[in-house]
Amino acid sequence: MKPAIRPILLLALGSFVTYSWATSIPQQQHPFVPPTAGDSHSQGPAMTIPKTNPFLSSSTNAVSSTTMALADLLTQSRRTSIFYDYCRDVPSVSALLNAPPSPSKETLPTLLVPLNSAIIAMAHKPHQTQPKTDSRSPQLRTERQLEDESNAYLSRWVRAHVIQAEVQIGPEGWQDKTYETLDHSSVQFALRKDETTNEERVVIIPGQIEVVGMSQASNGMIYYIDGTLNVGSV
Repeated sequence: MKPAIRPILLLALGSFVTYSWATSIPQQQHPFVPPTAGDSHSQGPAMTIPKTNPFLSSSTNAVSSTTMALADLLTQSRRTSIFYDYCRDVPSVSALLNAPPSPSKETLPTLLVPLNSAIIAMAHKPHQTQPKTDSRSPQLRTERQLEDESNAYLSRWVRAHVIQAEVQIGPEGWQDKTYETLDHSSVQFALRKDETTNEERVVIIPGQIEVVGMSQASNGMIYYIDGTLNVGSV
């Protein structure tokens, strides 16, 4: 998709941010009971609301799809359509989304997928040319150079949200373990207590970005996050 078209798309998609999970991420893809479970929008059995964090140890909270690929799950989700659109512009990541299942968990990717609302809230969208870090030496750049820089930054941003390993949040072994993303950044999963409710939440470090949902595809994992990972200028 051309960069000029994206602002219009982002504006249109802004109307989706108030949608419930029931009308956005299909029920079989997330661990929460939608408020309208059982109505005409239902696409699967309702799941029990866990009293503790939904990503700890209960296998009933990790919904899997042994037949659907990562690309299929992202296509069905209205709340993550912007990230999927970006992924399609990065060939190496797009190939992972459609890759056949691998018998080795070490090669299955884990996607940290920002919700549309998180991307819309960004001051500079990933497809926009990022400001240079050295403002002391401004340079006139051609339209082609600006486009190349924009594409390079978008690629880096998308790759920063992909871990080349399957991350399974279970009883132990995952907290504060460091994972490397495709752009060679380091991220961790950790438990943090919510200051308001005092409940434990799974967050991504750096940034304390909350994990708000999850899906397991035939060829990888998805963790939906209410925020975005920061990357520097190209």
